[in-house]
Amino acid sequence: MKIIDAHLHCFEGEIPDFSSYGDDELAAGIIMGACRESKGKPELPHTIPDRAVFCCGIHSGAVTQKNTPSLLKEFDKVFSNPRCVGLKFYCGYESVYPADARHFPFLDLLMKYGKTLVIHTGETAGGHGLLRYSHPLAVDELAKLYPDLNIVIAHYGNPWIVDATAVAARNRNVYIDLSGLIEGKCKADDYLLKNRAYVNYIGMWMNYLVNYEKFLFGTDWPLVDPAQYAAVIKSIVPESEHEKIFYSNALKVFPFPKEMIG
Repeated sequence: MKIIDAHLHCFEGEIPDFSSYGDDELAAGIIMGACRESKGKPELPHTIPDRAVFCCGIHSGAVTQKNTPSLLKEFDKVFSNPRCVGLKFYCGYESVYPADARHFPFLDLLMKYGKTLVIHTGETAGGHGLLRYSHPLAVDELAKLYPDLNIVIAHYGNPWIVDATAVAARNRNVYIDLSGLIEGKCKADDYLLKNRAYVNYIGMWMNYLVNYEKFLFGTDWPLVDPAQYAAVIKSIVPESEHEKIFYSNALKVFPFPKEMIG
């Protein structure tokens, strides 16, 4: 089966191993630019492999009314790159809500280029930041303000999965990526045996949404073994929906270069 991993990271000295997806063929990956407090300038991945596109990150807390015009010129250059498919907000790590007005000029520019917005939601790594900014309910306001902008709730809002489901259910432009639901390189069978209640809970709310076109597969690599993580997600999702979640939904949500996917 062809797979698009819609949520990867590429930290310094670490390059995704595109052969690590087992029997599945990784057609493409979306690398998320980090947030390294670069005074608001576009945050790009350290490396972008041949089969990858990227979302640039933004240090929201450093954006001011004064520096916005100069920052927009820099983001314009990045968004014009066909391999840039979107922008990522690091809400939670940044004490800025998604619908903060400082974001609006960048979202207007993002829409001009037909790109997608990804928003970090849910728990933050290492206990950093403030969770009130990364709660998925905060995405609802932005989705209403920008109804024609594709918005992806990263990490299913975990542990607020029910809230993320509600936001996606009531906003036609909101999608959910299934990355970051597990941390650690475990065997799928062992994980499913020990965490069946958690896995069933995720599946229950995915089924509640009654629209599997809303979900995108992602791993949050390097936090997990991609093949084992994919096996866990496959166990949650009905087999009839695998092609959508693991591949075709990402092509609808993100503007992949035509020559890359074919």
